[in-house]
Amino acid sequence: MTPPPAWFSAALDAAVQPGTTTVDGASIAYRMWGDPAHRSIVLVHGGAAHSRWWDHIAPLLTSGWRVVAVDLSGHGDSDRRDRYSLDTWAREVLAVVAEAGTAAASVVIGHSMGGLVTLRLATLAGSQIAGAVAIDSRVYIADHVAATSIRPAEGGWTWKFDPQVFARDSLTPELLTRLDCRVALFRAEHGLVTPQQGEVLYDRLGRVAPVIEIPVAAHHIMLDQPVALVAALRTLLADWDHSIPHG
Repeated sequence: MTPPPAWFSAALDAAVQPGTTTVDGASIAYRMWGDPAHRSIVLVHGGAAHSRWWDHIAPLLTSGWRVVAVDLSGHGDSDRRDRYSLDTWAREVLAVVAEAGTAAASVVIGHSMGGLVTLRLATLAGSQIAGAVAIDSRVYIADHVAATSIRPAEGGWTWKFDPQVFARDSLTPELLTRLDCRVALFRAEHGLVTPQQGEVLYDRLGRVAPVIEIPVAAHHIMLDQPVALVAALRTLLADWDHSIPHG
């Protein structure tokens, strides 16, 4: 097997601090990289995934940022619930943002279902964060993700996610009300979000949220084109630091 590139191994070796918080009676796990004095990026995984899908991405975003990756309830090392909803998950993310200590300066970045949670958070509590980014598998990354996606169970192993998470509600364009924070949309060139769907969201968000395409990428951009994703996120965040929000 071809060894992973040096940047990937270095990212997995980066110092990381685990944490937990409680939301609506459920323990919510998260992982943190970087200086706690810095403002925060909070990373939100997709459906049936978990925080460790970001292990190779988070350390590459820590220049000037505290990076936090959350396990939504029903996923990873967080507790399960009887019922799941975008609103509940949004509250969990907001609680983790608050735990990071720099809520008003925090940017929340979500992939796939996590992007829907991020957009829902932006509609419910956008004034409490600085920005929201919604994002639409090569062997060395896939192996790491697979190894961290299961836990021991009686008679063998089981997936960490709760199958009931797929019974959650959906986010329709009509639910995207006026937002009180900056928003950006990322799509994979060969992903699930079509250019037409991107245009619908762009219109719904007032035609002020940039729609950024990651070339060559499939749906799981952080696994498929991780370096391109990091470069695009760094560029977006640098621009947001120096540009004036549209009134």
